Amino acid sequence: MASDDTSDMHMPPLAARSPRPCLACLTLGLSLILSGCGESWTRSRDTAILAIERGDDATALQESRRIVRSGPRSMRPEAAYLGGIAAHRLGDDAEAIRLLDIAVTASDSTLRGQALIQRGTVERTMGGRDREAARDLERGGQLLGGDLGSEALLRGAEIYKQLGLEADARRCVDAADRIGGPRHGADTQIAGFTIQFGAFQKKSSAEAHARRIAAAVRNAGLGTVLITEQEGLYKVQVGCYRDIMSAQRMMDRLPTPSVGPVTITAIGP
Repeated sequence: MASDDTSDMHMPPLAARSPRPCLACLTLGLSLILSGCGESWTRSRDTAILAIERGDDATALQESRRIVRSGPRSMRPEAAYLGGIAAHRLGDDAEAIRLLDIAVTASDSTLRGQALIQRGTVERTMGGRDREAARDLERGGQLLGGDLGSEALLRGAEIYKQLGLEADARRCVDAADRIGGPRHGADTQIAGFTIQFGAFQKKSSAEAHARRIAAAVRNAGLGTVLITEQEGLYKVQVGCYRDIMSAQRMMDRLPTPSVGPVTITAIGP
């Protein structure tokens, strides 16, 4: 899975409830070709990524806006995606949507899919935009494919069901079945699902992030944040849920700007 910021932190964009961002819910380590870009714009992009990683959302938003406003056109969608995450963390969902509207025009299909999922995650937290959220999660999931795409499609299906749109929900579930994902495939055993706040190469970074979000997670009634070492990464997680819908309902309790991008991930056998 691609990284969503620096080489230290690996976060899918589901979530970005966030986006989670995602998926959620969020992934910023995109291999975009920035030919012809001056060093100052590249530095601004890198500054925004580093600011996202350390939780300095104001700086991330400032640098992202600078690129979107005056930077090379090839860099603007990625910058808008970063800015959308930062704005949502800061509680400015209107600005997050404005920036993500730019990000979803990216020519890179991976970035476009991630931006759609992030926009859907933001819309899910805004009153009266559930149908738009479901549609964006569906489109983003179809673009990304794989585990993340399947999870986004299932989240979209759940929202459609809540709206009474059974045919749309079935379409999402069928698409998730075709893609395959954590709950699909004969060779895949799933012990459950957990809510994940990031995956770090350094244990100290994971511990710092866990401390930063602990109070908000506990106050939302999700319990104690744990750090799990797996595949060379330190993953910040909470809870173990039987199915993805139960995990989604618990994730919806989280105050997204306080905890940053969040995603739901499968727990292996």
